[in-house]
Amino acid sequence: MKKISKTELLTPQEHIMLGSTPPVDPKNDEEWYIPTGVLMRRLSIKMAMEGRKELGHLESGIMAGLIGLKNERISLGLQDLDPKTGKTLNDPEILGVWDDKNKVVREVKDRDLTRELFDKLLNGGIDLRLRPNAVEGKEGRVNLSENPPGFRS
Repeated sequence: MKKISKTELLTPQEHIMLGSTPPVDPKNDEEWYIPTGVLMRRLSIKMAMEGRKELGHLESGIMAGLIGLKNERISLGLQDLDPKTGKTLNDPEILGVWDDKNKVVREVKDRDLTRELFDKLLNGGIDLRLRPNAVEGKEGRVNLSENPPGFRS
């Protein structure tokens, strides 16, 4: 199997949430939730699913700073993909906070940190294309599941 870059495994929505620029510009709302490697036809949906499952999560210090964390990184869980469409099943979730020694500082059980980051980005004019079927049916909120996929301690 060919080596898959992390960049190709992320959706445009996840790229923005981690503080990076997606390598492809989504042509419609649906493409915000599909890994860039699939959009660029470099990966099949199956390859993207396997790569995301293996990777599990990615970390960002840039976005941690936006919500007041210093010398720490947030861990963003990679959501499962729909095997037919390649779209993520849920909006991104912060799984926890890591310190500079790779120690888990905090696991986020109540998802307040995810909401805080989404709100800061939205208030700063950054549209994450959050799905309207999120918490309490309000657009602009994360779909918070009890047990997020991909968390590895």
